[in-house]
Amino acid sequence: MLKLNRHQTLLHVLALVSIIFSSMPSFAQDARELEQERTANSKLKGEHPLVELMRTRKSALRPELLGVHPRVFVTEKELVELRVRARTSHRELWQRAISHIRALDAAPPPPPAEQRRQQNEVGIAIAEAAFVFKIEGDRKYLDAARKYMDTAVSYDVWGYANNKPNVDLAAGHLLYGLAWGYDLLYHDLSEKERGRYREKLIKQARLMADYFKPKPGRTFAYSQNHTFIPIAGLGVAAYALFDETPEAPAWASLTRAIYDRVLATYSEDGYY
Repeated sequence: MLKLNRHQTLLHVLALVSIIFSSMPSFAQDARELEQERTANSKLKGEHPLVELMRTRKSALRPELLGVHPRVFVTEKELVELRVRARTSHRELWQRAISHIRALDAAPPPPPAEQRRQQNEVGIAIAEAAFVFKIEGDRKYLDAARKYMDTAVSYDVWGYANNKPNVDLAAGHLLYGLAWGYDLLYHDLSEKERGRYREKLIKQARLMADYFKPKPGRTFAYSQNHTFIPIAGLGVAAYALFDETPEAPAWASLTRAIYDRVLATYSEDGYY
C-alpha cells in the first residue's frame, strides 16, 4: 500500500477540499438553470425558435437504411468489420471490454427500482450485452440482454415517481438502451418480443417528446445533462423506430433541433 508523509497527506486533503468547494457554485447554477427551465417566460412571445430548427435541420433517416436493422449506430456490414477487429487488431482491448458485463454480473433490479441510478444501469446493461452478443455470437449475452429488456418494460415509471417521472435521466438511459437493443437484436427477437419492446418504446418516447415539445415562453437549459441525456435517448428511439411508427420522424426532428442548441453551448473540444 502507498504510504504518504504528513506533507503529502495535507496536500491531498487540501486538493479534496478545493474540489468540493469549487463545485458548489456549479451546483447552484444547475439548480438555477433547471428552475428557469420549468418556468415559462411571459416576455417571450411568438413561435418558439426550436420550431424553425425542426423545420430546417435535416433529421430524416437515410433512404438506404429504411426497413433495415441494425442501423442506429452500426449496420450489419459494419458489425462484420468489427468482429474481425475484435479477433485481430483490437483483440486485447476487446477482451478487456468483455471481461466485465453488467447483465452477466448481476440480476436487474425488480420494479419499481427507484434507488439512485438503478434504472440508468439497466439501460446501459442492455446496450452492452446486446452489442457484445452481436460481436461474440454467444447466446448467454442475448439471454442476458433479453432479461434486462424485459425488466425495463416492467417498470411502469421510468425514473422517480415523485420527481420528473418518465422524462429525466433514467428515462433517457432506458430509451437509449432499449431502443438500441431493439435495433441490434431485431432479427434475433421473436415477432412477439419485438412488438412488446416497440410498444413500450413508443409509450415512453411519446411522454418524453411531449415534455420537451417547444411551447411559447418555454426555455431550455441546453448545457444541462437533464436536457441532453433524455433527448439523446429520444433520438435513438426515433431512429430505431423511424419507419415503424408515424410519430418517430417528429421525435427525430425535435432531437435534432435541441442538439443544435446543445452543441452551440459547447466549444469544439466539448468544454463549456
